[in-house]
Amino acid sequence: MLHYHYKKARFVLLPEELFFLANAHENREKVRYEQLSICFQSFDTGCTRLMKELARECEARLDKQRKASLHLGLSSEATAESAPTRAVTPHVKRHIFITHDAMAIEVITKAIAAAEYSLRFSEYLNEANITPELEGMLVTFVRQKQLECRIVQEALDAFNRTTWKTPPAEMDSTSNPPHRPDPLKGIDA
Repeated sequence: MLHYHYKKARFVLLPEELFFLANAHENREKVRYEQLSICFQSFDTGCTRLMKELARECEARLDKQRKASLHLGLSSEATAESAPTRAVTPHVKRHIFITHDAMAIEVITKAIAAAEYSLRFSEYLNEANITPELEGMLVTFVRQKQLECRIVQEALDAFNRTTWKTPPAEMDSTSNPPHRPDPLKGIDA
């Protein structure tokens, strides 16, 4: 039997509602990071790996949600995988390959905004939770989203430190990208 505790919140969600929203959101986040990893494939392997790792983190959260849902005896519909999501973010409508630093900076800047939105969404879900059994999982998700924001910001900072001295319009196909630090090195998730 589920026990609920009531707290002062702008809104409250039953576990089924919470899982449905969290699952849909995390599926979109996973697809967004997968799309971003494809965009960076031909430009920056470190950033490609970073985006793939962030997508794997989304999948891990989805798995934890499924397990928690089963543990609480909720219907499988609450965490059912949604249909494949297309064009979940306006800046990644299709697989556009990053071709220069200015483009990379623009895409990562938008990724930061999306990560910050995802953090706020996770905070709202945590605030709306009335099921004590889910509190630990949701607090962990919020912490992970905070770290995600910091990691994506660090990726942008790395690009800003190594931007091209020559504007992209003046570059030719023989130009080599500058050495960039790997955004995953030194990050303990």
